[in-house]
Amino acid sequence: MKGFASRVATAAMLVAIVAGSASAQQDTTKKMQDTTRKESKGEVATMPTFASLITALDNTKATVDKLGGLTGLSPAAVTIVDANTLVHSSNQAQFDSALARNEADLKTLGPALDKVEVVVKGLSEHQNKIKSEDVVAVDVTPDNHVIVYYRKKP
Repeated sequence: MKGFASRVATAAMLVAIVAGSASAQQDTTKKMQDTTRKESKGEVATMPTFASLITALDNTKATVDKLGGLTGLSPAAVTIVDANTLVHSSNQAQFDSALARNEADLKTLGPALDKVEVVVKGLSEHQNKIKSEDVVAVDVTPDNHVIVYYRKKP
């Protein structure tokens, strides 16, 4: 009888271990699903870089068109980036070249931005009180997140 009780106790422990392991796997799977979701809640997928600034500058014409079609934009979907944090002496010439190359398109960017109320409000409420003429580039991501790069003029 003693051997039987010992085997029952061992079997019960094994069932508890297996059940606990399966439960842990389910929790892990749930966490993985939460962190790999495809819908955006307004966060920026990657940090802005000098390369993303230059790409945004070079895509100004297309961005102006995208800005006109934005609807239902929330304040959480607008990120404002000080381009001075990305432009340094080592890449200043490349930045200046991109500004010159896109000068004509940049003239249409400010008026296009001024039509997007959420962006205008975000710029004016920013601690640096940014105006559309301070904006040097804008990126509209595939999930309609707007990244605004600015440089305050002295």
